[in-house]
Amino acid sequence: MLAELSGSVVQLLLTLLLRSIRGSRLLAELFHLLCDLLLFLRKVFGLLREFRIRARVVLQLIGQLLSGLRGLLSGL
Repeated sequence: MLAELSGSVVQLLLTLLLRSIRGSRLLAELFHLLCDLLLFLRKVFGLLREFRIRARVVLQLIGQLLSGLRGLLSGL
């Protein structure tokens, strides 16, 4: 599931690059957001372990969210 999640993020970034987003500043912001997302996920999984919640369910929800974002951005 984590591989699918990271694959979705990489595919989203590549899609944005291929759609010729201008300016390296925007690209830098995207990478900063990605780093923030990964730090957030680390904290979330720590809490999940603490409360013994199934991480697989959360990964599926995050994957669906990223898929929806990719669809939204592809419409731009």
